[in-house]
Amino acid sequence: MASIAGAIVNKVQGALSRQSSSSSSSSASSSPDKKEAKERHDKLSQSLQAAVDNSAKSDAAGTAGTNSIHNTAVAPAKTVSKHGWFQSFYSEEELESLFAYEHMGVYVINRATKEKFFEDMPIYARIGMHLLFNQSTLSRTLLGQKRVDKLLVDQSIKQGKIFDRVDPAVVQPHIQSFIETYEIDTSLLLQQDVAAYPTFNSFFARKLKPDVRPIDAPQDPRIITSSADCRLTVWNNVATATKVWVKGKHFTIPELLGDAKLSESKFGTNPSLAIFRLAPADYHRFHSPCGGVLNKPVTKGGQYYTVNPQAVNTELDVFTANRRDIRILESDLPSASGLTTPVAIVAIGALLVGSVNWTDAAEGSKVSKGDDIGWFQYGGSTVIVVFPGDRVKWDDDLVSASEQGIEVLVRVGEKIGQAIRAA
Repeated sequence: MASIAGAIVNKVQGALSRQSSSSSSSSASSSPDKKEAKERHDKLSQSLQAAVDNSAKSDAAGTAGTNSIHNTAVAPAKTVSKHGWFQSFYSEEELESLFAYEHMGVYVINRATKEKFFEDMPIYARIGMHLLFNQSTLSRTLLGQKRVDKLLVDQSIKQGKIFDRVDPAVVQPHIQSFIETYEIDTSLLLQQDVAAYPTFNSFFARKLKPDVRPIDAPQDPRIITSSADCRLTVWNNVATATKVWVKGKHFTIPELLGDAKLSESKFGTNPSLAIFRLAPADYHRFHSPCGGVLNKPVTKGGQYYTVNPQAVNTELDVFTANRRDIRILESDLPSASGLTTPVAIVAIGALLVGSVNWTDAAEGSKVSKGDDIGWFQYGGSTVIVVFPGDRVKWDDDLVSASEQGIEVLVRVGEKIGQAIRAA
């Protein structure tokens, strides 16, 4: 079954091909098209900045309801177009083209119910996608354009500062609106008094009650569990992952880890991996998939591209360009040799995600399977966990869905695979 994201891949690849074939046309004939592309990008840039700016407003600063989540960068794409601030940028006809239904999100399978549901794309991701893959008649894409990259970085940092504000007139209405919009079950929270959260980001990094996410087989080191509440894909080897899912033209495990020697010595030539994508509504703390000892985090990258599948499934180097922290876990997964099994945990920020944080960043931190090891601030984000290629058997249902290009909704602590004893 082809994924919706797959359709985007075809369109973008076609656009790239058309762009290449049109490069020989005269500058006179291409000039109007370049002007049109720039105008589209300018308008998209302004709308993204408006979304971020609205996140800083309170009712006292504008009309009633200004601080609703639907008026900010947090808003789901399918609802934001109904609001006046966005309509000031685009006519109804333009909105219909800009937010075509099939380009507003992805389909995900609920592992527990086996039902497939449509996950709406947040407004910041939708605008970000258009900024990165803006299409006009001839000049079809401005992938990696420096001014777009700078905009995404600047707005991500700005949004993070806004969501760290402590003004109750902004914070509490945003939190309440976020809870309603994304149907957050506050009965699961360790701190259920919403007024006790001083900033929006403190709520975004909320903790759950200890018994809410039970860990499968906590005493069995062979069982590997989900690192996050997320949309999950799993891959027996990186070759399959890059064939089906991760289309970044520079994506490799050495690039992901930022260290070719480490990659080769610890994980070999064709590692296996699990990709945990967190949506805005998700519990945004991440956990260890197995027990062991962590080294210090190493920070790489500096971009803030969206990690939505529609970006991951293109030539854009989402995972290897974005700001990310890498830690090696010398795990307690059993091996025939008796040596420890290395596991790489890569926490990746994304558009409007300003920071990756660790519960204990010290060298030699000991963790048990399921332990809370870190958290993200606001936005979509991803954790990639890498294993040596001969050490893991992923659960069949996850492999089947992944090979069809469909993510599976899983929760922290659920079994997702099992270690294989290998020499």
